[in-house]
Amino acid sequence: MKNNWQDLSIEQLIEVFGTESGKDREEARDRLVSKGKVAVSSLVDLLDHPQYIYRWEAMMTLKDIRDESLLPVFIERLTDKEQDIRWIAAKGLIHQGETAIKPLLNLLIHNSESVFAVEGAHHIFNGLHKDNQLPDTFPFETIMPLLENTRHTEHLKVVAFKILHAMGGV
Repeated sequence: MKNNWQDLSIEQLIEVFGTESGKDREEARDRLVSKGKVAVSSLVDLLDHPQYIYRWEAMMTLKDIRDESLLPVFIERLTDKEQDIRWIAAKGLIHQGETAIKPLLNLLIHNSESVFAVEGAHHIFNGLHKDNQLPDTFPFETIMPLLENTRHTEHLKVVAFKILHAMGGV
């Protein structure tokens, strides 16, 4: 579609999200990721766009930008009504690495009744563990069984609080 992708502004790249071409949308995402933190605000604004494709493309882009300011955005989207958005938010938190642990534990303390939050936490802790991004002292074997069964909400809250406290997050 575009010959000079590098010359396009953030707003012009975002406009590409509304086109039919998946290849062009992917190229626009890549260009926005390369712009990094300067693109974050415009992308976050899209998360409430009335058209799903803009929300999805914004999340797909944001998940690949390493920026701690995105932690609350991803945490909030873990309980989104759209499964795709929740999954991308989980991927974004895994990409943020160890910095995602404390906000995720806070989510579990305050929202352990949410199946979406618990499923997301399960996926994220597994991803962080697989990528060796959990601290050596993180009690992975303790929390994972609680995330596999949503009947343990009160025990999960207590364990999440204890882990967060041990990490100096309370």
